[in-house]
Amino acid sequence: MRVGGVRRRIGRDGGDRRRRSPRLPLLVEKEGNPMAFGSGRVRRGCTAVCASSLLVLGGAVGAGAAAAAEPATVGTRAAVPLQADPNKVLQLVNEARTAAGCQPLTVDPKVQAAAQEYANDTTTSHTGTDGSSIPDRLKKAGATFNGYAENIAWGSGDEKVHVDGWLNSAGHAGNIKNCSFTKTGVAVNGDRIVQVFTS
Repeated sequence: MRVGGVRRRIGRDGGDRRRRSPRLPLLVEKEGNPMAFGSGRVRRGCTAVCASSLLVLGGAVGAGAAAAAEPATVGTRAAVPLQADPNKVLQLVNEARTAAGCQPLTVDPKVQAAAQEYANDTTTSHTGTDGSSIPDRLKKAGATFNGYAENIAWGSGDEKVHVDGWLNSAGHAGNIKNCSFTKTGVAVNGDRIVQVFTS
């Protein structure tokens, strides 16, 4: 039963037990600052959902501030793009290769250039927006090779999330654990990671 914004419950003994809806921090516009936190009432049924949403927003806001991102405006989502460390990707891939009995890959500057060119492209397939294929990009970069493969990842998550995703995919894991590959290039652009393998 509600009386004046206060939920009244009648206890088993007939006594009055009052419960207020919990107060949670809400993302509100305050004095022209859309990222200021305020406080407001939340209905009990929304508590769990709203709390988890606030944790996500709070993480995005905190991370965005730490990265000196431009201030968000009302109605926009504060996004923090993935900026993976190519060296960490290579380290994780080489750990998986070593566990599979393969030699670690070494970075070849020309293969690296081909990987970076493709990381800068906007397509999500192995064919570039200009129609280029993996060997086309390798040849353009001046790389020499007998065999080649390419793994692509995009989206949120750190390096381990993406490498684990590759390792849980038969085709991608096959590229990583192919002991005939000896050279690589790992490139990052925003939330895209491209790794090219050559032999």
